[in-house]
Amino acid sequence: MSLTIQLPSKLEQQLREQAASEGLQLDRCVLNVLKGRAKALPQKHGTDREAELLEKINVGLPDETWKEYFHLTKKRQKETITTDELKQLIAITDQIEELHADRMPYLIELAALRNVTLEKLIRDLGIKRRNNGIR
Repeated sequence: MSLTIQLPSKLEQQLREQAASEGLQLDRCVLNVLKGRAKALPQKHGTDREAELLEKINVGLPDETWKEYFHLTKKRQKETITTDELKQLIAITDQIEELHADRMPYLIELAALRNVTLEKLIRDLGIKRRNNGIR
């Protein structure tokens, strides 16, 4: 396969210097760099079970529920939340915690299928903790 890319001049110079220091042609050096980077990328796994697990892991709350959650969280922080609103915030928080608990077995199984740690899988999937402002 042939591929043409435009590199920033600084990166091109770094690659040329690396190639020279390794006694390689520039194209061979670039290929080696890309191969090394590709090994570090999360591997795509196409099994049906992995697809099923990813689908279950990605189940979440509707955007409207998240908007309400953040709205109520701000009211709670400002100490302007009503009793009914606080009950609603607690109910949404319970839903969030339940979803997180429900997805854990799927994350653990997927990590085992990919033969990686749970922490690495979570990083690879880009799962981040939401900063919900509740202390």
